[in-house]
Amino acid sequence: MSLLLSKVAAQLILPPGGLILLGIIGLVFWRKWWGRGLVGLALALLWLLSTEPVRDALIHPLEFQSQALKVAELPTGPMTIVLLGGGIREKAPEYNGRDELGSSAMMRTLYAA
Repeated sequence: MSLLLSKVAAQLILPPGGLILLGIIGLVFWRKWWGRGLVGLALALLWLLSTEPVRDALIHPLEFQSQALKVAELPTGPMTIVLLGGGIREKAPEYNGRDELGSSAMMRTLYAA
């Protein structure tokens, strides 16, 4: 239950959930001047966060926080490949009802191999 509450709280706090919640609060208090202001603020922030210049200004510091590795800096010897999941197809008829990897997960697995 606490996992569910933490997931719901995270979705309400992080964008766009927080801005939508701000707009809903503004709609509840629409008759007051600050309620209409909250709706306007939420719409303006949603629009701003959807534009390229604001997106680029927020992402740019994260992209250039560290330098890319050069080939000479790569470790020698045994290395590990981490393969992220991509979902499964449950009860696939071509595999006698067994589960199989989804198409994107299968391609990712083949590429990693």
